[in-house]
Parts: sequence; C-alpha cells; structure tokens
Amino acid sequence: MQLNMPKKKLFFFLAVFFLLSLAILKTWAVEEDKATIKYSYYSDNRSIYFNNTDGITVHSPTLLLTKRLSDNLTLHVKASLDAISAASRRIDAVTTASPNAEMERRTEGNFGFSYLFKRLTTFDFGFGYSGENDYNSKYGYLSAAQEMFNKNTTLNLVYAHNSDSIDTTKKGDTRGFPQDRKTDSYTISFSQILSRTTIAAVGYNYLDVRGYMGSSQNVVGLSDGTYAEERHPRDRGRNAAIFRLNQYIVPTRSAVHLTYRYYFDDWDVRSHDMGVKLYQYLSDELILRLRYRYYDQSAAFFWYDSPMPGQQYTTWDGRMKNIQANLFGVKFIYDITDFADEIFTGNIFKGAEVDFVWDRYYQNTGFNYNLYQAGLTFKF
Repeated sequence: MQLNMPKKKLFFFLAVFFLLSLAILKTWAVEEDKATIKYSYYSDNRSIYFNNTDGITVHSPTLLLTKRLSDNLTLHVKASLDAISAASRRIDAVTTASPNAEMERRTEGNFGFSYLFKRLTTFDFGFGYSGENDYNSKYGYLSAAQEMFNKNTTLNLVYAHNSDSIDTTKKGDTRGFPQDRKTDSYTISFSQILSRTTIAAVGYNYLDVRGYMGSSQNVVGLSDGTYAEERHPRDRGRNAAIFRLNQYIVPTRSAVHLTYRYYFDDWDVRSHDMGVKLYQYLSDELILRLRYRYYDQSAAFFWYDSPMPGQQYTTWDGRMKNIQANLFGVKFIYDITDFADEIFTGNIFKGAEVDFVWDRYYQNTGFNYNLYQAGLTFKF
C-alpha cells in the first residue's frame, strides 16, 4: 500500500527546518566554527524484504554544527528529520492485522565533545537518540586517539553502546511488543603516514548484539503455503576487518582512496566490500569525486526461499540472503567564496562550500535506489 505525504505538508516541514537551522547558525556562529546544512532525497524501487511491494521516497534535511568552546574543547551537534512520503507495507497474513501509521517520520539528534589533551591525545564522547513509528534507539560513544612517533602514527580506540526498542505498527497486534535489543561495539584502528603523499590504516570492529533481531512487520511464506512470524536468533557476534590506503598524486592534483572490508559473524554471513574513490581538482575551487563500491555477501544459515514449517528460525529479510551489489557515485565540491563575494558584502560566505552528490545502487536481487544530496558548509 502506497502512502503519500501531502506536498504542502512536506514543503512546510522542509521550510521550518531550514529556517530554524539558519537562526541557530546566526546565534551560535563565531570564528573557527563550522556549520553544514544538507538535504537528501532517497528513492528505491521496492521493499528490501518483499518483491511485490512499492518503493519509498525519503526527504531528509540535516544540520551539523561544530563549535569551538575553548582551545581544547569542541562541541559537535547533529539534527536530522526524515519524511517518508510512501511506505512499502505488507498486511500480516498471520494475524490479518494492518499498519496504523499513515506516514512515517524519523528524527535523530546527537551531540558530542572533543577534548584535546597535551596536543597528542583526543578524547571524544557523545550521546544520541533516533526515533520513528516502530523503532527507538538511544546510544552513546567514547573514543580516544593517540598520536605517536612524531605524529606519524595514530592509535584509535572506540566503544559505543546502543539500546533499542522495537515496536509494532499493526492494529490489533497481540504479540509481545515492544522488544529490546542491546549492542556493544568495540573498535581498534591504526593509521600510518607512509610518505608525504601516502596514508594507510587498518582496523578491527566487533559488535555484540543481543535481543530481538527481526522486524515486527515481516512475515514469512512457508513451503506448505502457510505463513509464520519472522524469527531470528537472539544473539549475534559481528566482526569486521578494514584496510584503507589514501594516495595523493602531485602532478595531477588528484587523490585515490582504496578501501577493503572483510566481514564475518556467527550467523554464517560472510562479505567482501571493496571500494575506490577518485578526487580530482578541476580548478582551484572545484573538486570532482568519483566512487565505486562492490559488495558480495553469503546468506545466513537460516535463510531459505521457502522455509519448512516448524523451523526454529525463519526469515525473508533481504539483508540475510546472498547478495552482490554495485554502487556508483559522483560528487562535486565547490568553494563559493570568490563567487559569493561578487554578489554579497561582508565576507559572509568566506570559506563556504557547496556540494552535490548522486549515488546509484543496485543488487542482483532486483532492489535498487538513487540518492541525491545537496549541502552548504559555512566556516566562520
């Protein structure tokens, strides 16, 4: 069932967000502060869970602020509002319940602090909240980055905790919702300057996830023609090893960023994620970034096209199956300082940049999406 947000309501939603953002910028801005306003438009062709559903479109404005409070302390704030103008819905074939939400909204906000200690150690910590119709998440993080060996090597340690609550949007749903999920994340990484133009980094991340892993809206068609609830294991250990290499090419004023990520977990999911980004100065003010990413994933041990009745775990979750995916992207970054000085007085756009992004993603499953984004960054 496709659910459309009235255009007037959408335009009002976006206008209020940007007007409030500009008011905050004018109030807070002092020298060495930075603020970014972004607008994203996302559109896919169908649900990632089911084939015979409509896609969604998401309008997402975001405000990011960086404010220096002292020589050593910096505040970071982020706020975003997502308006989902159409939603892929599936009537529960088990309970014949229907969704009671006419429109989905998602809000997220977080704030954090960076503290520089003795010019070699940086501590970051912060908290955040994300909420939508059937899902709420509270999270916090703490990290420490230590520069060593004449600042050529950096060790970074990160811990994060998420506490999530998953609810249902179906009328008459008598199942035991809301359900909880807890996640602890541990990351260690090293970055090393290899030369004046080359930087390499390696890292490892472990996620310990406990609680309800499924989606309250999902149902699974069994091999005998009946339906069952989606059931995932309630524990999951997730591992990822990451390698990055950034190379600047002096003669052409360009840079190449290479990434590789290997993932494995105790659900038998394995994946290889390989990406490349090319940055090229087209002029002193204009940078072009091209990107490509290839992703290959094996299926979870309990994913089947037609699960048998009585199976302990059942899912049609599109994220749990065998996937091959490609992503292509284009981005332009333009320093508008000189251009704006010809129109406005007072250097109000000094150091300002605009950027435009288009990403195209598609899977071998038939799922695909387009992401468009425009941003404006002020440096005060």
